[in-house]
Amino acid sequence: MTAPTRDLRTLALLPLERLPAAARWIVAVLPTVAVLVGRSHLPPLLNQTPAVLQYPAMLLAVWLGGLVPGLVSTVACALYSLFVLRPHLLTSPLSDAPGLIRSCMFLVTGVLFTLLIAALQRAVKVSARALALRDEFLVLASHELRTPLTSLKIQADSLRRALNGSATDAQLVERTRRWVESSNRQLLRLERLVSDLLDVSNVDGGAFVLQPVPCDLAALAVEVAEGLRDQAADFKSNVIVEAAQPVEGLWDQPRLEQLLSNLLRNAIKFGSGQPVLLEVSRDGDRARIVVTDQGIGVARKDQVRIFERFERAVSFSHVQGLGLGLYLSSEIVKLHGGTIRVESAPGKGSRFVVELPCPAPGGEREAGARQAGSRQGAPDR
Repeated sequence: MTAPTRDLRTLALLPLERLPAAARWIVAVLPTVAVLVGRSHLPPLLNQTPAVLQYPAMLLAVWLGGLVPGLVSTVACALYSLFVLRPHLLTSPLSDAPGLIRSCMFLVTGVLFTLLIAALQRAVKVSARALALRDEFLVLASHELRTPLTSLKIQADSLRRALNGSATDAQLVERTRRWVESSNRQLLRLERLVSDLLDVSNVDGGAFVLQPVPCDLAALAVEVAEGLRDQAADFKSNVIVEAAQPVEGLWDQPRLEQLLSNLLRNAIKFGSGQPVLLEVSRDGDRARIVVTDQGIGVARKDQVRIFERFERAVSFSHVQGLGLGLYLSSEIVKLHGGTIRVESAPGKGSRFVVELPCPAPGGEREAGARQAGSRQGAPDR
């Protein structure tokens, strides 16, 4: 973690978020209670000008506990100023009109002050989390990019030693073949990493667009699953495809390939070596994709977060990847006008369900004409 990130996290007091809500409340209002209860022990100057300490107490309340404790502290200080410092207002409110006005003004300014500090605190917390996420991503990206390069270097050194040694022609051919296969896998991995980062940039820049064409989702699922056979074997798993009937529609075929590939890679990676089931079907005017694994599962609190960029349900030290697959899958589904969700529990596997608009065969040509017209002038991918 870099120094600016540590400093900002300390300023935002993010470690306090680990405390129970009741404990945060106690920590937040304690300065206010100390100022109000300890009034009799204050020096005369501070006793005559309690706002000198009340405003810092209110600031600590909102900064440590949030908006609600801050407002409670503000109201408590206002009531203290109104009825404790001026007890005669309880029996005769109009006997001290200037004091009453000052107390009301203190309440209004205190509420505005609290709202301002709460907004500032939220901005600092957002910035602190963004910096922490940036630092984690830089570590993760450097690790992900270094791993295939290290593998390529090891394979190249091994082949160089074989060429300089006494290996037979048959041995050289076999080593060269293994090196080419390994290099191809690592280069594909690098290409995938760079492609994901480019897609994220396109999402931010509004250039992540679709080019719908007629395609069969069932046939596409079989093709993608076949292409991932070797990767599944590396994890001692396999992909079972259930797509008995064609599911035809107007979709961006490369993006659907990316969607299916991301979901299957995710299931293979977290599937604990168990078979992965890919189901493709049609339900009325909706195409349905279901990817089911029998792996570690996802806790309920993480089932929304995992679809955000650079997020994952487990630490990056346990699995490979940049945490972009599900985020890009979600963006692809949204651009198609569909929905994506996960049904899961820890230790019970995960079931990712995607539903895409799939107009009836008679309406596909009209929908295609409308989408083709809307794409005029759109930048090429």
